[in-house]
Amino acid sequence: MNRLTAIMAAIVLAAGGAVAGERAEPTQPEEQVKGQKTFEVESFTLTKGVVETMKGAGGGKVVLLTHEESQATKSVALKKGTYELIVYGYAPSFDEDGFFVHVGDQLDRRMVIPNIKKLLPTKPLRFNVTKDGPCEVTIALGEEHVRFDRVVIRPFRLVVEVETFKLKGAKVVALDGAGGGKAVVLGDEDSQAQGTVPMLKKGSYELVVHGLAPSYDEDAFFVTAGDQIDVRLFITDIEKLLPSSPLKFTQEKDGPCTIVISHGEDNVKLDRVVIGPVMK
Repeated sequence: MNRLTAIMAAIVLAAGGAVAGERAEPTQPEEQVKGQKTFEVESFTLTKGVVETMKGAGGGKVVLLTHEESQATKSVALKKGTYELIVYGYAPSFDEDGFFVHVGDQLDRRMVIPNIKKLLPTKPLRFNVTKDGPCEVTIALGEEHVRFDRVVIRPFRLVVEVETFKLKGAKVVALDGAGGGKAVVLGDEDSQAQGTVPMLKKGSYELVVHGLAPSYDEDAFFVTAGDQIDVRLFITDIEKLLPSSPLKFTQEKDGPCTIVISHGEDNVKLDRVVIGPVMK
């Protein structure tokens, strides 16, 4: 594989590799998703790769690919479906943050670590698995000095911010920690938020609404999606941004799916809607 020439960053930073045993700034733990699998890269089969110690990494170890033919490969058992892959890694400079991933129907897709001197996740790579069985994941050298910590594979989920819905009798408020820093508060009993997913394939799904409930007496609302109409959902704890109880629904045919969130009790702050396949 030919090594890419890195694009110069807007601010020139000194290049350099992490030193074995260096401590990276810790990251927030990733959100746990039903059906999620996590694999430490040091457990992969390594070709011209080196395992180094790094405090803050999973298991305290990371992998450095050292040659243009270097790669890390692992076979993972997956069911037929659509997934997301995320790589957690450490980039020492903006000039040396890229690498390539081959998984499912995605061949040699370039991924990057979004910042330097921290263990951070890449943006998710969406891929398809056409049948139940082994799926090979390969990480290959792009630019030098990137350290690889772990790979997360999880079922693909649609995430929609509630403030993008059409609002009736509702208001958008600031909320630290919410997607985009905003949430929606439904007003009176006739208020609602309505949004449409343009394309959802026929099948069974699970929907959760992430939100913040100020008290146990004010934590519920109603959701309509697919074949489920006005189902009462609730936030499972107070004063935290948390997912609601799940709503399982059926999409009868390929096409748009309308989601309606209606007022239940007052003062619940609604952040985002997450839709994923029902995991058996």
